Amino acid sequence: MTRFAILSLAALTACTGDKGTDSGDSGPGVCGDQGGMFAGPTTVQYASVACDANNNVRFYVETEGLTSDGVAFAQETANDPTGQWSDSITLESYEWDECGYWDHLEHELATGSDLAGYQQNVNTVFTCAAHFDPGNAVMTYAVGVYDLDGNLADCLAWGDDVAGMIANTAGTRINEPDWDLSSCEEGVPAR
Repeated sequence: MTRFAILSLAALTACTGDKGTDSGDSGPGVCGDQGGMFAGPTTVQYASVACDANNNVRFYVETEGLTSDGVAFAQETANDPTGQWSDSITLESYEWDECGYWDHLEHELATGSDLAGYQQNVNTVFTCAAHFDPGNAVMTYAVGVYDLDGNLADCLAWGDDVAGMIANTAGTRINEPDWDLSSCEEGVPAR
């Protein structure tokens, strides 16, 4: 099944307080103006993987609903099938709607590490030019988000070989994901 991500950014405002602190009543005030606290499921609405001018790669996710953080997985599915590098990345929530309608998560890694210097959630052996730049079709990605109870709420996967990455038939991975990819849906993360 293919899911297309849609997100309206018209009324988003950033918040840096504790998640879920509003009473949720529908009276006057910020959440009352929006119809109360968000009560739907937490879902991935948009995801991206992009390099900056310093050759750092940023994994970014927007959700509907609040999260208790998330995870990303990147696998080099189009290259050497006998030893594909892959990274598991922890995504941290850094801004969210105080009424629970959306959350933004990210994690940035330095690229081009050698194997001896590799550290999970710090850097990657992948490079921007050979792996993450949009013209290269060698990577497959998955992002998962956890609800406020810590349960995997949604997972979206896209790229070179989504079915192969989810089923673990795309090649021999060097590193395994930190969560079960079987719940991931193939989707289009771009706006």
